[in-house]
Amino acid sequence: MDRDKNPRPSSMARYTRRRESMPGVLAELIRKMDTGGRIREAMAMAHWAEAVGPRAAQSSRAERVQNGVLHVCTKSAAWSQELALHKVRILRAMNERVGKGVLTDIRFRASGFKAPPPAPEPELIPTEQELAAHPPTPEETAGIAAAVAAIEDPARRARVADALAHQISLRRWRIGHGWRVCPICNSLYLTEGPRCQLCTITRRKAGR
Repeated sequence: MDRDKNPRPSSMARYTRRRESMPGVLAELIRKMDTGGRIREAMAMAHWAEAVGPRAAQSSRAERVQNGVLHVCTKSAAWSQELALHKVRILRAMNERVGKGVLTDIRFRASGFKAPPPAPEPELIPTEQELAAHPPTPEETAGIAAAVAAIEDPARRARVADALAHQISLRRWRIGHGWRVCPICNSLYLTEGPRCQLCTITRRKAGR
């Protein structure tokens, strides 16, 4: 019998295919937990100041992520030009924090800063025991494990897995404590109205 006629793929080939499939698995997992764009946007917002440094962070603000593009407003055209010169480095630093390939470009817009919206009412923070009462399902746990399998560093892999599990538990806890689910983007919100503030503003600008 010719054993070489249909050789089994090498372990390296199987590992390579698994790595290539991970972005899709992770994207699907995040979409099921809470709209993928919102989670990526939140991660980008949280890491912008860390990626660019305190001085640049005082003169720029990450606004949103759309189709992999991070949109940033700056205080002046000079700051937009300065940050654009370092875009490659900033993009690399951001992807190291929010996930490889999540961001594909950064666009800067010199528009100044608008006054921040009124602060929402203080948010209730669940205890560890309360979150533990809303654990991920076995299917979600398996999905998390598959999604983070391609992360080589064990410590980082564990942190990302814990963060995803935390988001699942937190979402369930919030729904049980009065948070509303936006019918348009599926994110959670506390304000009054039939949809979240972002979707309300977007529809208002679109004249709907």
